[in-house]
Amino acid sequence: MKPPANEVKEMPIDGTHEFVALRAEILSALKDVRALERYVLVTTGAMWAWLIVHRVDDWRAWGIPVLLVFVGLIRTISIMQHLGTMGRYIREYLHGGYEQFLEKRRLETPLLRRGVRFVSDFGSWFFLQGFTVTAFYWGPKIVSSLKLPNCVVPK
Repeated sequence: MKPPANEVKEMPIDGTHEFVALRAEILSALKDVRALERYVLVTTGAMWAWLIVHRVDDWRAWGIPVLLVFVGLIRTISIMQHLGTMGRYIREYLHGGYEQFLEKRRLETPLLRRGVRFVSDFGSWFFLQGFTVTAFYWGPKIVSSLKLPNCVVPK
């Protein structure tokens, strides 16, 4: 006889299986972050190329890459916060040896080293955001003054 569909089957708690599942989720999230960086960089470059080739000097069009990078940065921060929460869970509830070691090391690490870690995690995003804001400001001015041969001029 089958159990009713709404009945939950009790499963024994095994930290090993949970740890393996969490590790897979962490690796997947890290791949997502790197893929997001790559896609935003390629898309932003393609948009700039299109704006330059078509001599678009409307500031609103140059603002699209800025928004794209900002949304990518926000998504990356969200993923990294989620990874931090998962690391805390592994340390506190699964008594993860490596996570405990990392936490101890984080607390002992000088401020300069923590700053380097922060820059390695988010530096590419802040650089790209600064670059897109600069392009947003200067792009329309430069494009309107360019004398590009063999370009399609919309108008």
